[in-house]
Amino acid sequence: MLVLFLLFQLTWATSRPNVLFIGVDDLRPEIAGNYGQTQIITPNLERLANRSTTFLKAYCQVALCSPSRTSLLTGLRPDTTGVWTIGPYFRQTMGMDAGNAVVTLPQYFKQNGYTTTGVGKIFHPGTSSGGPSSGEGGGDGGYPFRTNGSWSKPYFFCDQFYNGTFQSPAAQQWPGSDAMGCVQSSSCLTCLRDAGGLTKHSKPAFLAAPCPDSCFPDGAVADEAVRQIEAYGVGKDLENAPPFFLAVGFKRPHLGWFAPKKYFDVYANNTDVVVAKHRFPPNAMPSCAFSGNGEMCGMDGVECAITNGSGTVHGYNLVVERQHLELRKAYYSTVTFMDAQLGKVLDALDRSGLQDNTIVVFWGDHGYQLGEHGEWAKITNFEDATRVPLLISLPHSVTNAQRDGQVQKTSDALVELLDVYPTLVEAAGLPPRGNKTQGKSLMPLINGTGAAHLFNASFSQITRIHQAHQGKMGISMRTEKYRYTEWLDFDGTHVAKIKATASLPELYTHKNENINDFDGTENVNLAADKQYANVIKKMHQELAMVWGGNQ
Repeated sequence: MLVLFLLFQLTWATSRPNVLFIGVDDLRPEIAGNYGQTQIITPNLERLANRSTTFLKAYCQVALCSPSRTSLLTGLRPDTTGVWTIGPYFRQTMGMDAGNAVVTLPQYFKQNGYTTTGVGKIFHPGTSSGGPSSGEGGGDGGYPFRTNGSWSKPYFFCDQFYNGTFQSPAAQQWPGSDAMGCVQSSSCLTCLRDAGGLTKHSKPAFLAAPCPDSCFPDGAVADEAVRQIEAYGVGKDLENAPPFFLAVGFKRPHLGWFAPKKYFDVYANNTDVVVAKHRFPPNAMPSCAFSGNGEMCGMDGVECAITNGSGTVHGYNLVVERQHLELRKAYYSTVTFMDAQLGKVLDALDRSGLQDNTIVVFWGDHGYQLGEHGEWAKITNFEDATRVPLLISLPHSVTNAQRDGQVQKTSDALVELLDVYPTLVEAAGLPPRGNKTQGKSLMPLINGTGAAHLFNASFSQITRIHQAHQGKMGISMRTEKYRYTEWLDFDGTHVAKIKATASLPELYTHKNENINDFDGTENVNLAADKQYANVIKKMHQELAMVWGGNQ
């Protein structure tokens, strides 16, 4: 009986699809293809979209790296994990028993017979995911390596300090054979120094260096991902090999925008790149809704002021307008660089013979603002900060087995990164997790079998506890017609409670919107407009009903 059971387990495991799980830092869905952006060069994302379902209205739970990734990877909302900012680790914030009971997405695949490995930024590194320092290791059991953690092998870390130096346990020579990750070659260090990088304590907003792709984190990540795919693929006994879950995390387009000069050259004389039209905070916006632009204004060479070019005082710290175009082109350059690295990974998958049995998921951890509303970077509840790219490609082995309808090329349902975990569980045919996760499987939307009515709102939140507006939590509900946000009292530790009446409300209309216009909505807060009084009342009631139960 034991032999039969083991044979069943082996057969069950080897029949499962592989998963290639690709995450990107700070990428807003301003990309070519289904997202309708012709001014930016992303041929490999277009290529992936051609064999995927693209979710045009996907939203993160927090427009900040660590809490967004924690939510996606645990399948739990930030109010459940207690992770709203960078630094806290969910297994600690939830308490020992509840925290240790959480099974992360890769951990669940590992428990079900998958070999789970990762490279680059998936969990936010450091103490946020159990690491030994604020920025090193962790990755929930990646370093120091834990056999009961998320991964089958020590994790291959690859990040970058602001001056361009690689950041990984291997690069910083942390102890142990499990101290893995990218290390820059001497030739890369020389090339970067010659280009003005690697200066101690420097934080350049961007650097175009005539160095090979592998001198930058995303190039090194792509190289390692290719190596791992090749190890799984050609020449191997694919039918009898255990399935794999390979996570690949790209750093760019996160600040600072370092990339080979050839990618900057693409946009140097590109007249299709234009700055945002609405470069000031929305009319009648509560001041706590504004991020303060601390991340961008803290970069070397970026000038910020509380006056515009004409000297009109507006009261918010804004990047001076003469730098907007240069900064936008630098952001686009690193997006195109990341896209080229994605192409290397997709090429390796196609060469491996594994593509016909591999699920590919591509996601961004949150959106990004490039001057819209006067905002740069993330850390707001606005559309451009919370909306993310999300593409899911299912192989024929999955669609043929599970499809009831016709696989959809695009979906405009309101979905969340929280939904990725249960979607992959269902797509891979693993036992459902039930109420252990808080999202909804997107498989009905992918298969075109209806259920769009279940995806009628998404929820995001952001804190204001490190600024003058201390003690506020912004809870934002995005529906088909509106974005509605309230700013609740928040002590930094306990879940914010909704009051009987609306608290510092924001209401922005999305009626008749062009979803691909990053500058066309949320420019006027309608909350004080009397003709929207009933809308405010209704939205407050809906938010209280849904959020009061913490979803």
